[in-house]
Amino acid sequence: MGQISDTDEFHRENNNDRKQSLYTAFGFADDTMKTIDNKKIQKMVMDRIDLREKNNPKAKEFNNDEKELDALATMSRLVIYIKSINKNIQENKTIIKSQIYKQDVYKECIYMLYDEDREQYFALYISNKENVNEIQTIFPTNTLAISNLLEKYLQKEYPSKTKLIFSFKMLKYLFFYYLKITSNGFPHRNKIVK
Repeated sequence: MGQISDTDEFHRENNNDRKQSLYTAFGFADDTMKTIDNKKIQKMVMDRIDLREKNNPKAKEFNNDEKELDALATMSRLVIYIKSINKNIQENKTIIKSQIYKQDVYKECIYMLYDEDREQYFALYISNKENVNEIQTIFPTNTLAISNLLEKYLQKEYPSKTKLIFSFKMLKYLFFYYLKITSNGFPHRNKIVK
C-alpha cells in the first residue's frame, strides 16, 4: 500500500471472538500470525510470560493484559498502540486512553482498539476507498500522516464530547516525536509543523 493518500481511511476489524479477542485482533493485524491458531498464540505468550517472571520477579506486578501485550510485541517485533475507548453515556462523552508497548524497540507497529465496555480488542487497519480489498495493518512507527488519519477515524466514530487521556509514556513519546520533526531538534516559537 505504501504512501498514505486522501482516499485512505482507518477501519475496525470485525471481531466476534469475545473470549480471545486480543489474539484474534493480533492475528488479523500481524500477517505472520494469521496462520497460527489463537490457542497456540496464547500458549506462546504464556510461556514467554512465565520465563520473564522467573527471570524478573518484578514482572508479576503488571496486570494480565499488560503482560500479554508486552509479550505479543516482543514475539512479533512490533510496537503495539492501543486506543482504549470508554463511553460515559450519562455525561455524553467518550474517554480515549492511549497505551504503547515496546515503543523504543521496533520500527514497525500495529494499532488496536480496546472497547472497555465490551472488554474486547479490535485490530485497526487502513484501506483505500477506491479499492477496499487493499488493506494495510502494519505501519512504520512515528508517522504523522498515519497518526492524523487515526485521529480523524476516532473523531468520526466517537463524535460526542471526547476526552483524550495520555499515559506518561505516550506524553513522553509525543514530546520527543515533536522534537524530531522540527528542523534542528528544538521547538521553535510561531513555527507550524505539518
